[in-house]
Amino acid sequence: MALLGAGRRHRPVLSDGEWAEIARELLDGAGIAKQGDVGGPRWVAIRHAEDHIHIAAVLVRQDTTRRFWPHHDYPKLRAAARRIEQRLGLTVTAAPDGTAAPRASRGEIEKAGREGRVPARVELRRAAQQAAVAASDVDGFVAYLRERGYRVGLRRAPSGDLLGYKLARPGDVTAAGEPVFYSGSKLAPDLSLPRLGQRWANTASPQTSAGIGRGPEASLSGRGSGRCGGHEVSRSGGEVRPAGPEVAARPASRASVTYLTVNPWSDA
Repeated sequence: MALLGAGRRHRPVLSDGEWAEIARELLDGAGIAKQGDVGGPRWVAIRHAEDHIHIAAVLVRQDTTRRFWPHHDYPKLRAAARRIEQRLGLTVTAAPDGTAAPRASRGEIEKAGREGRVPARVELRRAAQQAAVAASDVDGFVAYLRERGYRVGLRRAPSGDLLGYKLARPGDVTAAGEPVFYSGSKLAPDLSLPRLGQRWANTASPQTSAGIGRGPEASLSGRGSGRCGGHEVSRSGGEVRPAGPEVAARPASRASVTYLTVNPWSDA
């Protein structure tokens, strides 16, 4: 079953006819019910509110009664949805390429509503993004966040190598009173520690890259490793590890249920 929602600010609510066409286009784009395929699977689109529909399809062909498995249907469905969103002026959603930041869960949203503030994931993502811009290394990143009251935990391997970090905002605790932490990669893919290390290394000033103005300990060559505070960052793979001694020294409105269409490609 798929759910498609529409976000419009300055346009009227989509009609049943528009939603029916959207459902047909989505199923065709996903390869589930191709237009003109009279023997394809049966499906139904149900609209019970103004801003979204539910689509359910039986993945069994009518002509052969055989079960079939759509191939890469989710990426195809997302691509079709983005084309529809752009054409109709709907809110354009993220591409299915794994780069989108995770959305706050329903529980997180409801908890934030009870507390009268934005979801923790949203606030922490914004804080981490601001810290990443303001800082030029791991130490500055951590200091920026802690100065603003956020709890920061660093994760290390048994060898002592720095692997990642996690954040929690003040007062956000579980029923047992434990802080609710979010790892950087769960806030956004580009907020993981390796990605941040790459970002800081790649945005170093020309003087820093040439080892001018800050001494040889600040040199970041294109082939070697750069220094992020007390840690060493590999420019090639984004690896972050402790610096060695030599480096250190250097709500929608409800409506009645509307059944839009069932298998529009067949007269059966």
